[in-house]
Amino acid sequence: MKKDNFYYKVKGEYKISHGKLINFLASNGFAKVIEDKEVKLVYVRNKIIKEVMDVNISDYIVNFLRRKGLREVLNVFSRSVGHYLSKKLLQTLPTLDLLYPKDKIDTAYFYYKNAVVCVNKDKIDTIEFHDLKKPIWEGLIIDYPINIVDYKSSQFESFMYNISNKQEGRFESLKSIIGYLLHNYQDPSFARSVILVDEKISNDGSANGGTGKSLINQAISKLRNVLTVDGKNLKNESRFFFQQVNKTTNVICYDDVRRDFDFETLYSSITSGINVEKKYKAEISIPFKDSPKILISSNYAVIGTGGNTDSRRRIEFEVANYYTKDFTPIKEFENRFFDEWDTEEWNNFYLFMIDCVQFYLNNGVIFPKPINLKENKLEQITCSEFIEYMDANLEVNTRLDKRDFYKEFLKFSNRVEFSQHIFTKWLRVFALYNDLEYSDKSSNGSYYFKFSTKK
Repeated sequence: MKKDNFYYKVKGEYKISHGKLINFLASNGFAKVIEDKEVKLVYVRNKIIKEVMDVNISDYIVNFLRRKGLREVLNVFSRSVGHYLSKKLLQTLPTLDLLYPKDKIDTAYFYYKNAVVCVNKDKIDTIEFHDLKKPIWEGLIIDYPINIVDYKSSQFESFMYNISNKQEGRFESLKSIIGYLLHNYQDPSFARSVILVDEKISNDGSANGGTGKSLINQAISKLRNVLTVDGKNLKNESRFFFQQVNKTTNVICYDDVRRDFDFETLYSSITSGINVEKKYKAEISIPFKDSPKILISSNYAVIGTGGNTDSRRRIEFEVANYYTKDFTPIKEFENRFFDEWDTEEWNNFYLFMIDCVQFYLNNGVIFPKPINLKENKLEQITCSEFIEYMDANLEVNTRLDKRDFYKEFLKFSNRVEFSQHIFTKWLRVFALYNDLEYSDKSSNGSYYFKFSTKK
């Protein structure tokens, strides 16, 4: 009997076999997946997986019977749709392994509506969907017909060059960082968060912004699944810090985080994977190899614990203040990025982003030379008067009386009340950000400290 013969006649009346109906649906691409203890119905065609509802399956059967001219069978089915497509029956559909495609260490894949683009160190090529080894989710497909042979310089490339202060070395660094974020592969030997901050920061409590950092996040989201979290309303201590993350999330962007954002809270998530706890649902663990990369943007310096533990978890790029609230990319390029591009500009954009990935695969992340990073971090933790005082009075490799040094600072800064404990903490921070070693000790009721050059 043919696979489509899920119906048969008994004494002149048509009947429908439940088992053969399931076989018919399975042979035509219907199946189920189980994710986080939830059953989802899916339809697979041309190696593309699409989530469906039972009504979609019903429509498929109805349309099939109409094409075949089987009105009597259609009547039988229509009278008892809920019986033939019950929840229990549909759960007998074959189960697909729920796999989300990941890039390889040396290859990245981008799924466009007309082809799959494969990027490695040596070439950029395309393959057809039917040549994929495993099916992919429809939601991963970029709704654009890519043309990899027709490339011209894109507006976004010019934008990136501008926010790199029009310096070729910094531009290449930013390209490599974009490529790192787009490469959907987690390397355990290089697990880092990308941090975008303004080159010029006001540490008086005001936030300048307007330099174009958010456009980088938007650009990444055009090729990868990005979860953007409002950094201003972020609560570091919340149990539900990652509640919006799922297994399809490629990048988490904490956008415009506050001055008091604590980078330390992300340490384990950057290097060890993520635990997703949602309200009224069981906790889900996403292992490091499947976890999203993390992007942070801020109008302030992003502070952690300092030292090697902190530095080996971050890639920081200072965005040049080329653009401002008054001079925006819209004014320069006379269109709104992403919303007002024509087909050619979109193609140029996608090809530039793909070129960033290939550049990264060949060069790794190129760390930019810091401009104001150390100064901005130090001033944000301490204050400008303290830095000025230290620069004027510090003697390296010389033992100094801590009490006298503290009292002189109070006079210099016109401070009446200031904790000596905090002052000592600031001395340690100053040493850390100036690559010095701090030591102190007491002797005969006196307290001394010393900054030494590292050996």
